[in-house]
Amino acid sequence: MDRLKYVLLAIIFVLIFMLQAVHPGLAQASAAVREKAPAKKVVVFILDAIGWDDLRSANVPNLKHMIDHGFIGLMNTKTRGMSRVNMESGYFSLGVGVRANAPDLTGQNVYSKNGRLIVNDIEKLKAQIEQDLPNYRAGQFGWMAKRLGLKVALIGNADTNVQHREAALIAMDENGTVPMGYIGSKLLTRDPLFPGKIRTNESVLLREAARFLPQTDILFIDFGDTTRIDEHYDSIDNVFAERAKALARADAFIGKFLRYVDRKNTMVMVIVPNASKTSIAKGNTSLTPVIVSTGTKESGLLISNTTRREAVVANIDFAPTVFHYLTGQKGEFIGEPMEYRNIKDTPTKNSLLTIEKKERKFYNLRWGRFISHGFYVVLVVLSFVFLYVPALARFFRISEDAKRIFVTLALTFPLTVFVTGPLLPFRHFIIESVTILLISVVLSLLLVNLLRRMEYILLFTTLGTSLVLLSYLFWAPSFLLNSPLGFDDVFLGGRYYGINNDAMGILLGSTLMGLFSLNQWTGLSSWVKNLLLLVGPSVVVLSLSPLFGANVGGTIAALSVTVLIALQLINQKPLTWRKVIFVVCLVFIVEVGIAYMDSLFDPPKTHAGKAIRALLTTGFMSKFSELLISKLRLFALITAIPPYNIILAAEYIIFYRLFKKKDMWIGSFEAKYPVLASSMRIFFFGGLIAFLFNDTGVIATAMLYTYFLLPYGILSKN
Repeated sequence: MDRLKYVLLAIIFVLIFMLQAVHPGLAQASAAVREKAPAKKVVVFILDAIGWDDLRSANVPNLKHMIDHGFIGLMNTKTRGMSRVNMESGYFSLGVGVRANAPDLTGQNVYSKNGRLIVNDIEKLKAQIEQDLPNYRAGQFGWMAKRLGLKVALIGNADTNVQHREAALIAMDENGTVPMGYIGSKLLTRDPLFPGKIRTNESVLLREAARFLPQTDILFIDFGDTTRIDEHYDSIDNVFAERAKALARADAFIGKFLRYVDRKNTMVMVIVPNASKTSIAKGNTSLTPVIVSTGTKESGLLISNTTRREAVVANIDFAPTVFHYLTGQKGEFIGEPMEYRNIKDTPTKNSLLTIEKKERKFYNLRWGRFISHGFYVVLVVLSFVFLYVPALARFFRISEDAKRIFVTLALTFPLTVFVTGPLLPFRHFIIESVTILLISVVLSLLLVNLLRRMEYILLFTTLGTSLVLLSYLFWAPSFLLNSPLGFDDVFLGGRYYGINNDAMGILLGSTLMGLFSLNQWTGLSSWVKNLLLLVGPSVVVLSLSPLFGANVGGTIAALSVTVLIALQLINQKPLTWRKVIFVVCLVFIVEVGIAYMDSLFDPPKTHAGKAIRALLTTGFMSKFSELLISKLRLFALITAIPPYNIILAAEYIIFYRLFKKKDMWIGSFEAKYPVLASSMRIFFFGGLIAFLFNDTGVIATAMLYTYFLLPYGILSKN
């Protein structure tokens, strides 16, 4: 029986051999099939410390061809912390896939051994990640590539009189190793006319890049010269001109290298890990150019589900984009793959012109935001001083009419910002900001003289502000983002879409005061008034949900306020701390459930949804601790920064006196305006919840409280 088995096996092998001999075309056909579907590749050119203005003005025909036949955007290169720490962190964040800090000089001690590149300071980098972000991995990019069977190589350096091999921090794996590459000194040549007298030898770089291209799936090429120029920034007379020369050489190199590339099956990217010192001096600390070309003739703008902001992506989207192109999966990263918006869908039909306009508008909106907050703070502080410090009001001889004008202006200003801000071009932030203030002053004077009664002014300003914000959230979110107070600061990158905490506080405060004023001063039947008090906040809850405003802390505050109003209407008794704590716990559980459902989407639509997914897919307690510490750190930082912390402290002092000395402070007000007086506890607890559940809750709460304390101060006779 065993002999028969061996005979049969021998016959089968002979038949297979004969079949191949008679039909050699079978093997060729199989090879042809493989040739029809060649492996995809990704080539990443690193041109650090440049801006779009450099690319627009330099002689770079190959890069401009990629722009005209590819997709471009602004990449937020923010690292961990409130400001740029060092250039190593920009590279390290791209490799880890999360905003991270790298210790100084960790990109300098990189060497080659047996064909591999070794980052000697890998233990320092691991220790930094373990300290800051224990649920992430130093070398995540290389680790992911190794796990997927993808080969990575790095060619080039940015060495000057010291090593600058920070690009290895992107490509390395968890052991600090890049499998292949060349970063040696032969890549350099001496040039007495170049800043620092050392620059890249393009011919050697081209030879080495062409040699490694067939062996790799992901090839990083660090041209280096633009980094060198930025290092010698202070000693160069004309940085712009030197950068243009370096870009022209880089462009010529790219043109030659792309002849070796199968463009139909290769994604070519140009990334800028760090903003140049020129950009930083102009106020652009983190938005840098990014170009993606996949060999098609289509062109347009980049976008991602991280930002949901046309022409804006984040550094954490880099790795998911690479791996999604090669494998169809984004890998184990929190970012999202960059997507493409065709140029025909953009207003200017020109992606480079669109980028230029957006970059300028972002910059001007950011400064317009600072100025608008400054105006608002001054108006609120002056109003509080004149209302609650009678001695100063008498000293400055502030009449009751003047107080009414100041309060009206403080309430009108946010409405004016949200209505007129999106309509202004914001080419010159000072002119637009002053224009908004002047419009607000004119509108306030008109309201005071036409409506006369403060009750009507309150109804107009509060309900008007609420309706405008709700309209934007449901139907025109771009209007909100293009107003100074509604602008999500894409330079900081904490939030790219939805409603920020400043506007959230204004929305909740104006809605509450508008509805309670409507209840106080209109002749509607009681059941209609009560229905409005419940429906209004419910609409706010919907507007802040993941589908629209995507503000988790705001949703918790608005939903808690809705339940508290219902309890107050049902019980007809003042709210107690016990009831409030119970409601907040209940609402928090509901919000966690909503966040869990959001986490089932791919990708989740809110930060809470992403957090829940991370908690469920990584170590729960360690991830929870990381998220909690991160939020508490930002919460403490924002709370310590004036001026809103000072305003909020003053507001809590006023509330303390209202509660503790009720007869003296609010007795006559309650007798004359019982409905408005009943809103005091709703405002107080709603603001407290917003404060506790938002990392920038101090701003949201301070703004929310003004919508009770300003009306109270002007209507009260005490």
